[in-house]
Amino acid sequence: MKVQYEANAELVQAVAFYCPNVRQLEAYHLNDEIIGLLNHQRIIERLEFSLTAFEPERTATLLELPHLRKLTINWHQETGNEEILCSVVRQCPELTHFSLELGHMLVEFPGLRLFENLAKLIALNFSSPSIDDATLSDIADLCPLIEHLDLRDNSRITDDGLFTVATKLKLKSIAFCCSKTITGCGLLHLRHCSSTLKVLCITQTVGFPHLGTHPITVNAIQTLQQSCTQLTMYDWRSVVWYGSFDFTECTCATTIVFSVAATDALLLSMTQHCTQLKHLNIIRGGYELIPRYTSVGLYAVIHNCPLLQTIRVNENMDQKEFGEILGLYKHIFVCSTDYGESLYDVMDM
Repeated sequence: MKVQYEANAELVQAVAFYCPNVRQLEAYHLNDEIIGLLNHQRIIERLEFSLTAFEPERTATLLELPHLRKLTINWHQETGNEEILCSVVRQCPELTHFSLELGHMLVEFPGLRLFENLAKLIALNFSSPSIDDATLSDIADLCPLIEHLDLRDNSRITDDGLFTVATKLKLKSIAFCCSKTITGCGLLHLRHCSSTLKVLCITQTVGFPHLGTHPITVNAIQTLQQSCTQLTMYDWRSVVWYGSFDFTECTCATTIVFSVAATDALLLSMTQHCTQLKHLNIIRGGYELIPRYTSVGLYAVIHNCPLLQTIRVNENMDQKEFGEILGLYKHIFVCSTDYGESLYDVMDM
């Protein structure tokens, strides 16, 4: 059940009374009515909410949620008070899945006390610039059952951090961001969990000169894939944020997402360097009434990327301009206004 922001108190109270079997709840934030619903529906197994204007004293009114297994918190507290976060998590002693979104807005990292009672955790998505190798090692000690780990919004992890989680945990899936601090040698540390690892996702932001060159090579990726015989999903997602650059930084990419206007020149450059490309998303790069790319660029992608599976484009594309190519390759094109969700989510593991 999803409770919209504008839902009034009477409606939420009616849900609590007439819907005794709710197992999943998504709410915009925790207010008195939602807390009342939680207190009434103690059988809820999955909860997602945004932590906005939430007073500390309200945590005292929260009952324990003994059946809650999956908790997602979207953090919007720019004013701090991270103790609220710990207070909410402490009400959920049986958590197996925990996701903290927008954790970069944390004024102060709540410390390891947040994880002290999460020994049953098997899936963690934690976004915070305060997570470094040492903190990651402590989390692995406190939560030794973690199998699914999403670190994509943590930029301070290095080769040592990957070695720690690969040797301390029996990982089935891991996601992290590509940066200058993780090398091919660090990537190969994941061979320590080769008997269990099934999913590997790497994200990369390209187009900003200050990001520098990442040190992971295609050879390192291929070596890891050969070692991890259980690996069933590998996705390297490069997000293009700036148009004036070449694609030499994207040689490992299996997915490319344009957050700038796609042009024929950019698409042609991409085909010269991205031989591993499977998925292309140019929805955000084509919202103009007249896209900056043409069928020439799309044909170049289709003819020069042998592994290509999908091209996600805006469903409002001009049929006069693109109708022929959309018809010829309808098994490739995904026409949508939806930007497209991530291929990987620990909360679904």
